[in-house]
Amino acid sequence: MAKEQQQSPHWFPFQWNKRQQPLLFPSPQHFVSRNIADPSVLFDGQTHLLMFRGESIQEMPNSCIGRLGIGVSENGVDFECMGDPVMIPDSPYETYGLAHPRLTLAGGVFILTYAAYDGKRYRLCLATSSDMKNWFRHGPIFHDFEGNTVTGSIMPVPSTSGTYYMLVGTGDLRLATSTDLINWELQPEPVLTTKECPEFAQRSIEPGPSPFLTKDGVVAILNGTDKKNHVRVFAALLDPDDPSKCIAYLREPCLEAQADWEKFGYLPNVVRATGLALRDEQFHLYYSGADRYIAMATSPIPKRLLESLEGSESEEPDDSDSGEKKKVCGV
Repeated sequence: MAKEQQQSPHWFPFQWNKRQQPLLFPSPQHFVSRNIADPSVLFDGQTHLLMFRGESIQEMPNSCIGRLGIGVSENGVDFECMGDPVMIPDSPYETYGLAHPRLTLAGGVFILTYAAYDGKRYRLCLATSSDMKNWFRHGPIFHDFEGNTVTGSIMPVPSTSGTYYMLVGTGDLRLATSTDLINWELQPEPVLTTKECPEFAQRSIEPGPSPFLTKDGVVAILNGTDKKNHVRVFAALLDPDDPSKCIAYLREPCLEAQADWEKFGYLPNVVRATGLALRDEQFHLYYSGADRYIAMATSPIPKRLLESLEGSESEEPDDSDSGEKKKVCGV
């Protein structure tokens, strides 16, 4: 495993170790014959559920149509993927494909945000499902926003007032709020702008996996794109009482392209983190390499960093806390 060099502030004390090879490669037998990317992962303590974007070699390289598929794994490494997509374009605003899936589970319902592309503009859309296979589409989320809305990552638990939060990529990083996880209001002021960020994120900032709560605040893993369209991973710390306020952010990326399969592919020099699972006191961070492969990096989690980690995996619940623990990683 390759160890990624990074700065580690107290609120992001992770040392990421990349696996030397991707977890999933394009397969000539499936709709992912050209690319398999954008992994979003939910882990319920036993099974890892994966959603991803696939593109076919039968289409022109500059006009691939993205379709969304699913897979499962017991260990979070060896995934068995369905041979057919579970979501394909079926509306005019989806004509040129679906991309950037982000999964959340709430009340036994899978909630999916994804980008629909019509050839000119990306619209962030929402769908719901009870089984990951059959999806009800609710359509574009932000009807009044005229720019691109590319990615949306939902915090899996509401605030004490019942408000849900979603980080939205519009170029800058924005925040949206909801009380029912279906209807969302985009807040007017950005959480973090490209002008504030270093060179590696001066073209766009996109949210990665679901943000998670730590003793220091809400941590959001982000993807920064530079003016050469190279993508690197970094992170920001948000105020837990008001996630529209950014307390701090990494001035250097924590993951970037190193291996040949990260530097060369469908989009060169792309490491885009989109999935996160908590397993055996480690974070498993799933990412796209060169927008062609699905890969993983791991990091141990310092004790006491996550409010939900201590005691959450023990066999005996803590009576003083009534066994109630806050969720992380969307499950």
